[in-house]
Amino acid sequence: QRGPCGEIMNKVKPIKDEAKLSLIQEELAKETDPRGERMFLLFMVGIHTGLRISDPVRLKVKHVSGDEIRMKEKKTGKKTVLPLDSVIRPIIQDRTRGMKPDDWLFPSREKQGNGDAKPITTRQADNDMQIIARRFRLGDAIGCHTLRKPFGYWHYKLNGNLAMLRDWFNHTDDSVTLNIHAEGGQSAS
Repeated sequence: QRGPCGEIMNKVKPIKDEAKLSLIQEELAKETDPRGERMFLLFMVGIHTGLRISDPVRLKVKHVSGDEIRMKEKKTGKKTVLPLDSVIRPIIQDRTRGMKPDDWLFPSREKQGNGDAKPITTRQADNDMQIIARRFRLGDAIGCHTLRKPFGYWHYKLNGNLAMLRDWFNHTDDSVTLNIHAEGGQSAS
């Protein structure tokens, strides 16, 4: 089975090494070019919200104002409100300072017919993940769910609350959540 970015889903694994996660965050935070800043924000939003990659690439500034993300999930069509934790909130606030409510959180260099930026695609997000994977020697078990899976793995490890995690991911069955995210399983979500 292939994921939203074309990766083979049964190979995508969470990043379970806490030191490696910290190193990636610290190094990406130092980026100053637009693509590096985008990779940092994408990585941080992914590991702190657990969103499917098709959702953060569609976020606008108005979706992430205040202490939460308010959006409609692309895959499920469900309206979702997710709290922003104390780590990601100031990063988003800094990134969106001076931006308009309808600006894309992850703008592409490509422009629409009216001259406004387009959002990056899931393919562009996957390319960013591949760059991160090579740079930090994460192997080839990387894909768009690589950011979603650590959120589930670490949330479950720290809190042990499977029902809360199942609701967060909008899954209908505990076994799906446990297999995919909580235990770092290998299936698609």
